Amino acid sequence: APPLVAPAAVQANPFLIDPRTGYETLPAPAITRRFDDAWRAILAGDDTTARKRLDDIRAIEPGYAPAQLAEAAIALRQGRTDIARPVVERLLIRHRYTAVEVYAAEIAMAEKRTREAYDFYRIVAARPGAPVTAGERLVELQTTLFDELYSAAIAAPDEEAVRLLREALAVNPGASAARVLLAQKLVGQHKYDEASAD
Repeated sequence: APPLVAPAAVQANPFLIDPRTGYETLPAPAITRRFDDAWRAILAGDDTTARKRLDDIRAIEPGYAPAQLAEAAIALRQGRTDIARPVVERLLIRHRYTAVEVYAAEIAMAEKRTREAYDFYRIVAARPGAPVTAGERLVELQTTLFDELYSAAIAAPDEEAVRLLREALAVNPGASAARVLLAQKLVGQHKYDEASAD
């Protein structure tokens, strides 16, 4: 079986897992061999060979979702989320599975949509047998999202700050500084019952 994640030295984004991860339909052995070759070429940065193998697969089985996702992997390695995004969005509707959700999360991260990436990774990481990298990325995103929300709350008017702090605490319930700031904002709004509850 191919590796689930390429070595970081070979792949610009070590979180781009094998596009077959979580895909439940087993292809014919010829498709598997061709895809193995295509994925190795993608990991090696040989996009020409990868695309040739993916074209061979599409000629035999045009609807093979992992081949479509592999094209998105090539685009993501090139920093082309504009090309990868529509492919992944179509797959989310037609063939939603683990690798598609991971790629959707990685696109969201590249486009600075931290909450969306966090939500995708929470779903993936909660599954039995989830890729180890999903848990690693979730921890990273949890920190980033909390920091974004907390920073925005500090600069926001009180009503907005309360909402942002509650979101931040939903992401990281143990954050005492956010909890103290939330209580202060609620007291400042004369919402003493809420302040004592939070």
